[in-house]
Formats: sequence, structure tokens, C-alpha cells
Amino acid sequence: MGVMQGTSYRRMIGSLSWRSLVMAICFVVMACGVVHACPTCSEGLAQADPHHQSVAAGICYSVMFMMSMPYLILATFCSMAYLSIKRAREQQALENGDDQVS
Repeated sequence: MGVMQGTSYRRMIGSLSWRSLVMAICFVVMACGVVHACPTCSEGLAQADPHHQSVAAGICYSVMFMMSMPYLILATFCSMAYLSIKRAREQQALENGDDQVS
């Protein structure tokens, strides 16, 4: 009674992930006007000197790079684990002579 079939469960998870993505994008777009830069970046961008602006832009990019790396590394390891498990299951199915590989 409480067991969902595979296709409906996958469809539900897929719709939830799309909803989450859309909500996250909406949040980022709405928060853009509220978010302020760090004092060094905002001071550098406020000055008309190109050197200060380039330093502030470099600091901004380095912060974004450092903030994104843990998530990219985690995503890489998770995708490698997923692919290795998938390949192992396919190999096991071929060894067992199963016709259907999930």
C-alpha cells in the first residue's frame, strides 16, 4: 500500500529537484539587491582608480573560487562513486547473465 513504483518515485524526485532549483534561483535573484560586498571590495569599486578596482575584482573572484571548491570536490567524488557502483552492477549483471540492466 505504501510502496511507490519506481517510475512514479523517480518522477517525484525529478520534480522536487527542479522545484528546488527554481526556488534557489529565485532566492539568488531576489537577494542580489540586498547583498553587499566586503568593505575592501566596495571601497575599491567606489574609487575611480583602475588599480583599486582590479584588486577588488581579484579579491571577489578569489573568494568565489574558494567558496565553490568544496562543493565541486564533493560533487566529483560523489559522481565517481556513483559511476563506479553503476559499472560494478552492470558487470555483475553481465556475469550473472541477466538481460535487464538497471
